[in-house]
Amino acid sequence: MHNPPTLARAPAQLLAHVLAWVVAALLVASCSKPSGAPGVTPPPPPQQLATARSRRADDGADRFFDPKENPGAVVGVPVDPHTLTSSQLQYGIAPKRDPRVTYAPDVIVMEEGDKAIRMAASDGMTWVFDAAAACQ
Repeated sequence: MHNPPTLARAPAQLLAHVLAWVVAALLVASCSKPSGAPGVTPPPPPQQLATARSRRADDGADRFFDPKENPGAVVGVPVDPHTLTSSQLQYGIAPKRDPRVTYAPDVIVMEEGDKAIRMAASDGMTWVFDAAAACQ
């Protein structure tokens, strides 16, 4: 036999129904596309970005790597891999002090650093150096 709702349960059921409708309305409203803030321009599609970049070609960005435009720039030279040591092939060529560079007082340049490496982790950021090798 079905019991009719009592007056004590009716407000609780009404509150549950109203709460369910409010939650449903909020979910529907949150799924709609935002209209955008006034005064904010959405970013252009990728095709327009490429067009904007090509228009800026005359602003000097394309000449940045041109040696003729940068006469004081240091230009790297190719290295014959047959002249490199095994540690240079494995870890790269160690830096050398350059008289054109002003170093901070605490900078250590390990000019034979490739020989001082004892372990390099696979993350590319963790290295173990032999401190005694740096002083030789």
